[in-house]
Amino acid sequence: MAANVELARGCVVPKHAHVHEQITYVLEGWLRLTVGDDGAETYDLRPGDVIHLPSNVPHGAEALDETRVIDLFSPPREDWLNRTDDYLRR
Repeated sequence: MAANVELARGCVVPKHAHVHEQITYVLEGWLRLTVGDDGAETYDLRPGDVIHLPSNVPHGAEALDETRVIDLFSPPREDWLNRTDDYLRR
């Protein structure tokens, strides 16, 4: 599953985990990604950066600028398709 995701500056994606493997490719902006149970790993991603998140790894993000990414998921995100992804829809 491929998704074009646009995040306004200051947008926070709360820490979460899912069974889907995820690849994020940054097209525009600046995304700070925290990874792991304790958020010990932090990555500042800029255009052209790519990161792979294995299945079930907790992660969250903050857009430090207007940001656009392509997120790839395997298998497809059922919660996105049926709109039960409440942690993103606050």
